[in-house]
Amino acid sequence: MFQNRHSRAKPATSRAALLAVGTAVVSTLATGAGAAPHVSQAPQPLWMTQILWDHGTHPWELSTFRQLAGEGITGVEINMNWLAVEPEPGRFNFRTLNTYLHDCQETGLKLVPIFWEYGYSGNPPPWLPGGPEILSDGEPGQEPAFWSQRAFRDYAAYVQETIKDLNQSPAYGGAYIDYGWLDAGYGPNGWAGYAPQDVREFHRWLALRYRTIETFDRDTRATYKTFADVPAFTPGQPLFFIYEQFRLWSYKTLLGRLLAAARQVTQKPLYIYYGGGIANDSQLGNVPDTVFALAKQYHAVVNMDTDSHTSFAALFGFLSQAYKVPLLTEWTPVPGTPEQLAQWLGQYPLEGRFRDGVDYYLYGGPGDQPSYEPRTYPLYVRWHKVLSQVQGSLPQYKIGIMLGYDQEYYLNNATGLPGDLSTLGYYLRVLRPAANVFSDLSVLNGAVNLKSFKIIVDWNSDMKASTLNPRLVHLLHAFVAGGGTIIPGPSLANPNSSAAFSVAQEEFPRLPAEFVLSPASAEIEAFASVAKDKAFIVLSNVGNLAYHGTLAIPRAMLLNLLPHDTTNHVYSTTLAGHVVQVHLHGAPEWEISLPASSLAVLEVEPSP
Repeated sequence: MFQNRHSRAKPATSRAALLAVGTAVVSTLATGAGAAPHVSQAPQPLWMTQILWDHGTHPWELSTFRQLAGEGITGVEINMNWLAVEPEPGRFNFRTLNTYLHDCQETGLKLVPIFWEYGYSGNPPPWLPGGPEILSDGEPGQEPAFWSQRAFRDYAAYVQETIKDLNQSPAYGGAYIDYGWLDAGYGPNGWAGYAPQDVREFHRWLALRYRTIETFDRDTRATYKTFADVPAFTPGQPLFFIYEQFRLWSYKTLLGRLLAAARQVTQKPLYIYYGGGIANDSQLGNVPDTVFALAKQYHAVVNMDTDSHTSFAALFGFLSQAYKVPLLTEWTPVPGTPEQLAQWLGQYPLEGRFRDGVDYYLYGGPGDQPSYEPRTYPLYVRWHKVLSQVQGSLPQYKIGIMLGYDQEYYLNNATGLPGDLSTLGYYLRVLRPAANVFSDLSVLNGAVNLKSFKIIVDWNSDMKASTLNPRLVHLLHAFVAGGGTIIPGPSLANPNSSAAFSVAQEEFPRLPAEFVLSPASAEIEAFASVAKDKAFIVLSNVGNLAYHGTLAIPRAMLLNLLPHDTTNHVYSTTLAGHVVQVHLHGAPEWEISLPASSLAVLEVEPSP
C-alpha cells in the first residue's frame, strides 16, 4: 500500500509447505493480463493496526509504536480529530501528528491518517458551517449536509493542508480520503440526503440531465411546470429512483472532487473505505463499482471494511483484479471472536494480484475504548506472519456469477440489490463452485468482458428485469449469440426461497467444484491464489467445532491451479506451524484436521 517502504526478504518455501493460518481459499488460474498498471501500492502487503487519535486525553507514546513494530506491524492507521488539528478555521496545529510521524520513523512504521468528516471526537469541529444532513423522514441526520458547499470547502482545505504537512516525512504512508460518513457515504441511519442544500443541487442536476422539464415529464409521465417543482422523492414513492440516481451521482461527484484535491498535494497512496454490505449500498450511497472506478481514476486503494460475508469478499476480490485496483481488507472486533478473525484472515488470498494488506482495528470495542482484544489480537500477530507468504493472483474461471446492481443504479429498483446474499455466501461455501463473482456494472464500466466466460449465472435475474440498461441488454444477448450460456440463480429457480437455509442444494446451479471437502461443511472456507508454478490454498474453520475430513482438488481444477500435466506427479506437504495438521493422503487429496477458529495455508507444488 505504502510507497518508500523497506521491502522484506521473501521467505523460503519448501515443496507444498502447509503453513498454519487459514480461512478462505482464493483459487486458481493466473491471469496473464500484461504489464501492471500504475497503482498506488506498497512493494509488499502491509500488516497494520488502526488506533484512535489519542489514548484517552493523552497522545500515544513512543512505547506504543515500539510495541507494535516489535509485533511485526508495519503501519499504523490513526483516526483523525479535525478539531484538534484545526481548532479554528484556517489555523492548524500539527504538533501531535508530527510527534506521531517522528515516532513512526523511529520505529520503522508508516503513519496513515483516516480523515473523517463525521465520527469520533472532533469530527466535524463545532465551527463548521452548513448545518446537518436531513433524513427522508424530515429528521436531522448526524453528519454535515452532503451538498453544503461551505462545509465541503472547509473539509477539503483541512485534508489538503494536513497532507501537505505530512507529505514531507518518509514515515507518512498515505491517507484515507472519504466524504460523508467515512465508509458508508450517506451514513447508516436511514435514507439521508434531503437537506435544503441537497434539494437545491437536485434541481440543478435535473436541469443538466433532462435539459427541459418537458423531457422530464415525458420520460416520467409527470406534469411538473418547472424543475423547482419536482420534489425530493423519498423511498416508496414511484419516482424515488430518480432521486436515488441523484444521491449516487452526488457521492461519486463529491468524493471524486476530494480525491482530486488530495492528489494535488501528494503522490503517496490514497485509500477509500467501503463499509456496510452489498445489499444496502443504495441507501449508503457507496455502490462497489463507483468506489473501484474512483480508485482506478485516482490511483487509490480500496479498503473493504469486511462484514464477514463470503459473497462480499468474493465480489471485491474479483473486482480488484478487474479494475486493476489494489485491495486492502479491515476487521473491526466489537469485541470480535476467533471464528470471525479466522474468516477475515482466511479471505486474504481474495486480494489477488494487487494485494495490499490488512488492517486490524486494534483499539476498538464497546464504546471504542482503547484496549487490546485479548482473544483475537495475539492470533492476528501470530497468523499474519504465515499469511504474508501467500502470493499470486485470483483465477479467471470460465464461469461467472453476475450480481444485478444495474437494476438499482440506473432503474427503478433502488431499494437494494435483489436476492439474498446470504444464500450466495452459503452456495460459495458449501458447493464451492469454480466461478468468479462480478457485477453487471463492472461489465458496463468495461472492467469485465463477458467473452472471458462461457457460462454466466444470472444471480439477481437481470435478464428478467422489465426495464434494464439497453447497453447491458445488448451485451448479454451478444454473449448468448456468441455461444455463451446464461442460467438462473436460485431466486429464479424457486421464487419462495429467500434464505440459505430454505434453499435446498438441488435448487442451486450445478457447476463444477473448485474444491471438494468430505464431509461437506459450511464452516470451512477455502480459497486459492496462483503464483507462477505453485498455488497457495488457504483454509479456514469459521465454526466453533474442529473439522476432520479430506480436501480433494478435482483434476480439472488442479490443472487451473498448476498448469501442467498432473497425471504422474506426486505432491508432498510439510508442516510449518502448529495450528493445523494436514497429511498427504493421496494426490490430489489430503486428510485435514482443522481446529475451531483456525487457519491453514497449503502451498502446493508438483514434485519433479
